[in-house]
Amino acid sequence: MAILAMLDSVDDTKLLEKAILSEMIKDDETIEDVIDDERARKVLYFALVGRCKTYFHPDVLANLSQGDGNANSKKPLETRQKEVSEAVREKICKFAEKNLDKFLANNQLTLFLGALVQSCPEDDANGTKLLEKLAKKIAQPFVPEDGTNLIESPAVHMFTKKILASKKSFYKLLLEEFDPDTLKNCISCNRGCFMLLAIAELENNSEGLKKVKGLLKNHMDFLKKQKSSKGASILLQKSGKIGRATSELQSHH
Repeated sequence: MAILAMLDSVDDTKLLEKAILSEMIKDDETIEDVIDDERARKVLYFALVGRCKTYFHPDVLANLSQGDGNANSKKPLETRQKEVSEAVREKICKFAEKNLDKFLANNQLTLFLGALVQSCPEDDANGTKLLEKLAKKIAQPFVPEDGTNLIESPAVHMFTKKILASKKSFYKLLLEEFDPDTLKNCISCNRGCFMLLAIAELENNSEGLKKVKGLLKNHMDFLKKQKSSKGASILLQKSGKIGRATSELQSHH
């Protein structure tokens, strides 16, 4: 809590970086030690995303807010948070890129990975590389119900849906990685169908819906056979609506 309070209120973020943060991320071995420890990991969480209700208990945030308005903190809270995040993000992104299997195999680390990705601006080069590697990893060939694949992992499924909703470019990166066989396997499992639905239903993004329809075009008969999958049933309905809308539009023209 003392370190969180410092990150939350000290204006001299260069001093914080030198005295505290650089020691926590000085090399890959140190980063791994920190993220493997629940309390140490909380410091990096706070460095990346600040007072985020998703990752911090309300009591912690209420405790920190007692320092608001103190005479020594002149910078806006958002400015301090941005500078602190920039101090740690690059090295953690590079570590995560090299160790994605570790992050995606552990529910707590998958949650941390979500905070890391969400802390990256859309134009951040390291964040983009991490998203590209994530897309390859999630869409890699798999065997349904093998107990190890990422498409059917509950934690990775939730993580993927959150990243799809928050990162505009991720759906394209992900769909580009699916080969026909892997796509078919994705359709054959419930969570795979719901992942495609998440792309088709992206808010204010009709392009995602079009791309899903294009991918499903040659797999509609197979999709219709997945009678026991709720995800497949909804995806089929969604695809049918897309198809009808497209046909009507073409007829109109």
